[in-house]
Amino acid sequence: MLHYLAERSMLFNQWSTFSCPDSCGRMGCREPNLHVSVSLVDLVALSLISGQRAAELFRREIKIGFDPIHENQPWIAGVSLELKKPCHLLRGKECSAYPGRPIACALFPEYCFIVEPPELILQILESGRTPFPHHRLEKIISQRLGEGGHLDGWEARIRKLDQAEGLEGLIKMKRWTDQIAMASDGFSLSIVYQFDKNRLHPICLCK
Repeated sequence: MLHYLAERSMLFNQWSTFSCPDSCGRMGCREPNLHVSVSLVDLVALSLISGQRAAELFRREIKIGFDPIHENQPWIAGVSLELKKPCHLLRGKECSAYPGRPIACALFPEYCFIVEPPELILQILESGRTPFPHHRLEKIISQRLGEGGHLDGWEARIRKLDQAEGLEGLIKMKRWTDQIAMASDGFSLSIVYQFDKNRLHPICLCK
């Protein structure tokens, strides 16, 4: 894992020609409507660079992202781990965890344009609001996940990343998911869940 993270850091830092100018207001680090997804590997990298435990980072720096797939159906969305905004890892205009920053940060601003059309990103930055106030839904979803005990379960799993056995398990899982990604020929599988009060129940498997 350390070897992989070292290579990733070299790719992100040594071979990248992009850097924010001094005049940049660090909107990518501050703007709540620009979401920064965080994978488990990102969480491990942040833990190693910052010296904080992965479970501690999860509690303090991570939120549940709930992003509607379509504006007209705001209750159907993708759920992910995301950095809280403004990012607490920002020190003035410098990132305190720059070598281990998440992939979404390393790919900024290209990542934003891949996720959303450039016109929409510019509209968000200029207006300071999104077409749908999904931050309210995020609060409701986080509350329901917490009341249902899901967040405690996730934190217990993430706590294992602070142990050697947990890292070994993550490496095995990453190899497995990489093989699936390479063999999927562009298709991805997702499990769809539905709330029953505060509990989640899988209802179908989608391609």
